[in-house]
Amino acid sequence: MACLLDQARAAVKIKNLCRPCDIDLASVAAFDRHRVGRHDLDYPEHENGRRCLRLDEFEAAGLTLDKNGRYHLAAKAAQIREWRERQT
Repeated sequence: MACLLDQARAAVKIKNLCRPCDIDLASVAAFDRHRVGRHDLDYPEHENGRRCLRLDEFEAAGLTLDKNGRYHLAAKAAQIREWRERQT
């Protein structure tokens, strides 16, 4: 998967890169969704500390990978597609 992400990143400008996990997200809302835990606690020292979601947690959080190698909020993407279809 890393190879596909590297190829996609080479073709597009990075939008919302998370430095700790090196994942690019399509929006600030998607970026915020992938960060969980309490701000005042460090992870892994504290189980509830601030951390990035693991890739296996992304789908449950509503994040999906797009053709540009960015994770986005699946529900928002579906709403935008439906709106665009109604405009034509």
